[in-house]
Amino acid sequence: MLQLSPEDLAFVTAFVRASGSLKAMAQHLQISYPTVRNRLDEVIARLEALEQGVQRRRHEILDALENGRLSAREAEEALRKVGL
Repeated sequence: MLQLSPEDLAFVTAFVRASGSLKAMAQHLQISYPTVRNRLDEVIARLEALEQGVQRRRHEILDALENGRLSAREAEEALRKVGL
């Protein structure tokens, strides 16, 4: 989640503070419920894209380890950087 933009993080924080209530978010932000729902869907899509990128990078690292392009130590360091 820390890879989200500051605006997305602020939205997620407000959403949690609203106990996950889209209705409360709409009232707080003074926008329509469908607008809040669309914004949430956008944030969810960005989170999923980030996770797919992390998964792809993990597979690349493990493939490089398996094919001898990385040592075990190098692979470990690379995996730590992307988040085990």
